[in-house]
Amino acid sequence: MQRTPCQLPHRRSQSGFSFIELLVVMGAMAVLMGLAVGYLTNVGKGSEMAQARRLIVETARRCVNASMGNQRAFFVLRAGDANTDMRLEAGIARTVLTHQFEDLTFASGARTPFVEGSVKLAKGEGHTGSGAKFSGGTIKFSPESLFAMTEGLQFEAWIKPESGASTMALVRGTSNTGEIVYSIELSRSGNAPAYDVRLRMRLRGTGDSVRTAGDYKSFVTEGAPVPADGRAWTNVAVDYDGREVSVAVGGIPVPMRAADLKPIEGEAGGPRRIAVPVTGTVSLAIGGSYRGMMDRFILRGVFRSSENDMELPGRLEVIQPAMPVRVEYINGRLGGGAGSDVTIWFRDLAHPDDMPLRLTLGRAGTVEAQYVDSAPASAEKGDAK
Repeated sequence: MQRTPCQLPHRRSQSGFSFIELLVVMGAMAVLMGLAVGYLTNVGKGSEMAQARRLIVETARRCVNASMGNQRAFFVLRAGDANTDMRLEAGIARTVLTHQFEDLTFASGARTPFVEGSVKLAKGEGHTGSGAKFSGGTIKFSPESLFAMTEGLQFEAWIKPESGASTMALVRGTSNTGEIVYSIELSRSGNAPAYDVRLRMRLRGTGDSVRTAGDYKSFVTEGAPVPADGRAWTNVAVDYDGREVSVAVGGIPVPMRAADLKPIEGEAGGPRRIAVPVTGTVSLAIGGSYRGMMDRFILRGVFRSSENDMELPGRLEVIQPAMPVRVEYINGRLGGGAGSDVTIWFRDLAHPDDMPLRLTLGRAGTVEAQYVDSAPASAEKGDAK
């Protein structure tokens, strides 16, 4: 007898998920999405720090390269405005005139000057070689565009002043109508035995047109650092980078009068340009009322580029040194009196527990940036935008 296989009852298949299963899946997805958002947010903020690091390193290296050939380049880290924590600004200072006074009527970078009044060549009496003896005379240069620096200027010379007038001009740039565009002078009160250094400039606001006459600003040192006994040579250096004025005497920075320490900013908070004439040319005069010796005269124009002035991304803070931080390169090496490597420490304010960044600028032009385990204590912040 043949048996038929046992027939099991047919069961209808079920499709879809139960309500409990859907809750479990949705909960898991929510957890994963939360982790992903947190991760992507941290990646974005971490990339801001990395981007700021890259911009600073690239700017430092550009300055090293731009300073080759006996040029000067600099960058400045300063506090930003209400929308950013830090600004990075850079510029180049190109030499427009040098005068060694080995021959009164020869200077590099310009047409032949002419002597007006009492200026004599003092052979073998200069700081190195010969020098010029000024007794109220002037060495003049015809109007040229290279003297019409708009972004800033740098001046340096060796001088041995004698007691003279209360104001003695070392160098002066004037318009075609005789108005002063910029002037570097020695000034004193009464019969004081020493002089302060004064920089006078006619400055335009950030949004002013080239036809705006601008207004005069004066910046004077404190403490009368330049002796006027005619005995010793003194090196005087003056720097205006579009925002700040600094003066060094004998290689040592000299404090400016408190009234002159206001930020030199235009309407939009940007740098203020020197108000050169509409003609685009400036006449230059060395000396004038100056009495004394002079040697190794150097005048540079500061040139800035908008691509090198930027707001750094992220919330960065400089731990050390105190802001603003200015770094200068001369011929591919650290300048500005740096006797050793310069180290700048950064912290990410958005992630205070993250490792700080250490930027090391070597004297020979090397640039290194590393994340390290710890950083020094915060420096006092002396920045005024």
